[in-house]
Amino acid sequence: MMAATNNVTPIEREYYRLSEAASALSLSEDDLLHLGATGRAELCAPVLNEATYSWGKFTPHLVQRPDLDVIVIWFSPSDRVILHKEDLARIESTGAARITSFVMPSEPLPEYAGEWFSHDEMTPEIYAQMASTEKKHLFVSSAEVKRLRAESLARSHDTLGEGERATLQRQIAALALVLAEKSSKYAKGDRPNGSQIAEAVDELLSWLPDANTRGVSKSNIRANISAGIGLLNG
Repeated sequence: MMAATNNVTPIEREYYRLSEAASALSLSEDDLLHLGATGRAELCAPVLNEATYSWGKFTPHLVQRPDLDVIVIWFSPSDRVILHKEDLARIESTGAARITSFVMPSEPLPEYAGEWFSHDEMTPEIYAQMASTEKKHLFVSSAEVKRLRAESLARSHDTLGEGERATLQRQIAALALVLAEKSSKYAKGDRPNGSQIAEAVDELLSWLPDANTRGVSKSNIRANISAGIGLLNG
């Protein structure tokens, strides 16, 4: 007789309950709900009311086309939809919300609709409201869990110590001083013109559509030049 084994391979889920997703991300449920309520995470819920939902040709979020057909889809509790941050904010503050609109996740559309509709802009005009939705009804897609985990790892890798940050700011200030020395356009008196340098960097980055521009906004560049100059003069 073979011994029983507990080595069960977990399945790859498409959706995880809010509590499970929060645990996987080392967050509390309230933290993850707050990310959704502030538009930084996509949270889903089942369509608790079986009903026909419609996307019409005059839905505000869609491109207006006189020849656009109305899309009508039957939703049941087996369907998950992405909730708007305003409804998630209501759930966060009051514990529940009656959902009146939602975003359809990336599922196949009728063939005639695919040419005109963008999934990230699809908000239905609902023929029947969803039932009251609470925190216990919320889910997070596996794709969103992976995205949030990747963002968290990126933030942890990007975290600089105080000494490292000061060193980089000195280097940025030194480069700004070189620019100011080479061209009066980038000088303001005897100091680098942070605004002009930031504008030039912004223009250069606009020519590089695939560049990762996170952290190099014009305000960040100006702030780091100024801080670096202060460190060099200190």
